Amino acid sequence: MEPDITREIVFSYLKGNTTALQKQLIEEWAKHKENREQFFEWLYEYERINQQYPVDVKAGYERYLEWKNSHAGEDNLRLDSLQDDETPVGLLSGYVKLIAASVILVLACFVGWLLRDEILYQNYATAYGEVRKVDLPDGSKVVLNANSRLFVPRFGFGDEKREVRLSGEASFNVIHTQNHQRFIVLTDKHVNIEVLGTEFNVYARPRGTQVVLNKGKVQLNYLEGNADKILTMKPGDLVTVDGNGAANVRKTAQPANFSAWKFHRFIFENTSLSEIGIQLQEHFGTKIIIQDQALSDLTISGSFTAMDAEELLDILSEPSDFIYEKKGKNKIVILNKKLK
Repeated sequence: MEPDITREIVFSYLKGNTTALQKQLIEEWAKHKENREQFFEWLYEYERINQQYPVDVKAGYERYLEWKNSHAGEDNLRLDSLQDDETPVGLLSGYVKLIAASVILVLACFVGWLLRDEILYQNYATAYGEVRKVDLPDGSKVVLNANSRLFVPRFGFGDEKREVRLSGEASFNVIHTQNHQRFIVLTDKHVNIEVLGTEFNVYARPRGTQVVLNKGKVQLNYLEGNADKILTMKPGDLVTVDGNGAANVRKTAQPANFSAWKFHRFIFENTSLSEIGIQLQEHFGTKIIIQDQALSDLTISGSFTAMDAEELLDILSEPSDFIYEKKGKNKIVILNKKLK
């Protein structure tokens, strides 16, 4: 029978006041997926109630100087009374303990800072070539493209706002709540998408940000230089924001094509082979090297289904003037068939 783990027992565990048996039971209980969220909620509550002292290096150094000055005479007497072959063990021991305590405190705060995303957010991630569906607590649905991450707050999602953080690419189907609560997608590129209920695709990778609206209404909040900008999108709008924050808006007749990756489908419209190579690296982690400039500029159109980079290149190379060679596990070189 599963042990009855309560909030009070977990708090005692976090304080270090549980017995060895209780500690073992709690750790076994927390390993189960259905109990993990409850454990994190109690952990978050415990941390709020029992906040640790922040590391204030300046104040700590000033307190050390005060202590040192107040014991200066005593230390000098102790040092003067030592013989040449004696070691000031007591004095050194005090210094060592002080330094050790400071190091432990700094390390504890540093580890907590490193793990803040694990504690505060449910982290959904995809590997190269992987597509993953995510159901959010409010009923909204997200499909993550390959090599992407979605961070969803463990606590407070939907209390005052619905806010998630995206790195990579994802397709969103956001429900409209009765209290008209906005849904916000934060990206690492200072472009935030704010909606009520809609379907849209967000591309947020190092080379830029792109938002395509299928239906509904979307408001983009972005930073152009030092100026905050707001742009309202309509269905069929495609907005690209470059590295400098400048936004470009154009219409697309087939907005659904931009989320065809959900079905492992690639749709190209006069897309250069060099751009296709970049997409293959983003999706599958395979570096594409094109050794001929004419091939780099070669454009391809069509709809193709592929599960990895080689499968797609097999399809594309058959009617074209290029072949490819594998160089190691994650590198492919594209060559001109006529020059080979």
